[in-house]
Amino acid sequence: MQTAQIAGQNLPRLGYDVRETAYIIGGLSEKTVYRLILRGELVAVPGLRHKIITTESIQKFMGSSERRAA
Repeated sequence: MQTAQIAGQNLPRLGYDVRETAYIIGGLSEKTVYRLILRGELVAVPGLRHKIITTESIQKFMGSSERRAA
């Protein structure tokens, strides 16, 4: 998991924007990420300007998609 340095401390990264999420999951389009949010497969927390997809949500989605592929 990535960390962010805030006030000299390394803190775990709790979320990603739509573009970052698309890249992390494997080259999806941003439109597909929005569709996954609408279907409830990813959890997005509304930010000030952008939706933030939780790291936990991405991990759960990746785990469930691996089980479907097997």
